[in-house]
Amino acid sequence: EGMVDASVGGKTGVNLGTLKNYVGVFSQPKLVVLDIDMLKTLPARVLLQGYAEVIKHGLIADKSLFEDSIQKSPLTMNDMELVDIIHRSVQVKAQLVQEDERERAARKLLNFGHTIGHVLESLSFASKDPLFHGEAVSIGMIAEAYISKEAGMISSKEFAIIESGIRSVGLPTRYSGNSSVAEILSLLYSDKKNEYGSVKWTLLSGIGVGEFNVSISEKFVRDGIEYILQK
Repeated sequence: EGMVDASVGGKTGVNLGTLKNYVGVFSQPKLVVLDIDMLKTLPARVLLQGYAEVIKHGLIADKSLFEDSIQKSPLTMNDMELVDIIHRSVQVKAQLVQEDERERAARKLLNFGHTIGHVLESLSFASKDPLFHGEAVSIGMIAEAYISKEAGMISSKEFAIIESGIRSVGLPTRYSGNSSVAEILSLLYSDKKNEYGSVKWTLLSGIGVGEFNVSISEKFVRDGIEYILQK
């Protein structure tokens, strides 16, 4: 996650209580080094959760990256495969940051999966087995792709490809906590990204095509949350 997302773009954040990344600043680094040998030192679960951001980058901006990213788990990739997929993922992030450093427009595409994902991550902090960031984003992407489907922005077939692809690499697609739809909605509306009490969504209008600042009916949001709470 650090290699393909957090290290690129200068956006910093710290948690405040149970709220995820609630305070932060923009501060560009002088140098970023991506050493894939470091990946070999990580526990499998930690490495896999970071891969969620690669899949996200493909879904919002690069269909071929998405299609390639779901062919294989990063746990079974060789060095050349890792370098290729990381390089392509970083290119997506870097391009969006260059267009919009302060997240006033195109950079908002990077929030796909995070609107609901951050809520799930915050809720899981109180459990015995908290979600890693990428695991929460993975489930959030399922919810937000489902919202996109219900709103008529993507087809049922496209949603099925997204869900099966995310599941096939070993990432979670459902939230196993005991939270209710109402509890998740309440936290959703308290998120710092929301403007004047209104949630502005990043959704999909196709695989590889993200749309930001989408206003959506609460019914579709409820549908998406209910879907990822199914056991």
